[in-house]
Amino acid sequence: MTEKDFIASARAGKGGGFLFFGEEDLLKTRYIEMAKKAVCPDETLDSFNYLRIGADNFSPVAVENAVTALPLMADMRMIVMSGIRYSSLKQDVLNDLLYSLSLIESNPQTLFIALTSKSEFDPGYLPKRPSKIYTELTKYLEPVMFSRPGEADLKKWICRHFAAERINADIRIAGIMIRHTGHDMMTLESEIEKLCFYLHANGKDTVSEEDIEAVVSQNTEAEDFAFSNALRVKNKRRAFELLDMMKGEKVEEIVILGMISRFFIELF
Repeated sequence: MTEKDFIASARAGKGGGFLFFGEEDLLKTRYIEMAKKAVCPDETLDSFNYLRIGADNFSPVAVENAVTALPLMADMRMIVMSGIRYSSLKQDVLNDLLYSLSLIESNPQTLFIALTSKSEFDPGYLPKRPSKIYTELTKYLEPVMFSRPGEADLKKWICRHFAAERINADIRIAGIMIRHTGHDMMTLESEIEKLCFYLHANGKDTVSEEDIEAVVSQNTEAEDFAFSNALRVKNKRRAFELLDMMKGEKVEEIVILGMISRFFIELF
């Protein structure tokens, strides 16, 4: 299934289970946001109809309860499970999880997404040699692969992102951004946001190579900036998504605490 097929299904009010995997974490997040708007548009009912299961509250029983629960004053519920390191699960826990996932088919009111990162999930060599865990999960979850876009498309995306912030950037500048930070869209988005803030603060409306050298980090701590930015704009959903991601990547708690501390220090 493609990303577009997935969102078309969600917008049509169809439930089911989906496995989000692949390199491009930003696109996974964006499609979850679009599905959330389609399935659970009333944020006042989020505590009943939108549930996140992470490494800190995961258990097969929690998944079973989430899958089989009925929505409140709505047609559907949405569950996002993330931060699970599948290779570390004991066989009995995995078996129980697979049973819980098997219940999705008989609960059409539920849209379930297993959100994975590269560090948590190895799909194997698709399509000829899938990994064992990929084979087991896709018995009950429709796989949706998020690959990184080609460089030409990525450059256009960078230019559009700058334009949305009222900053001029051409294809050459987009190429410099890629060389500086790599092809990861989440990293690029964080660095673009940081660069736009710098340019606006200095009364500039056009990106130069010198601006990139001055502001953009080659070895960027994108998670730190993105997490702080989510806190600054009071985007709770984005903050929890990044927190789940960092937990899945085994970022030490003291490092996460340092990010939060720096955010509050910068406020004052």
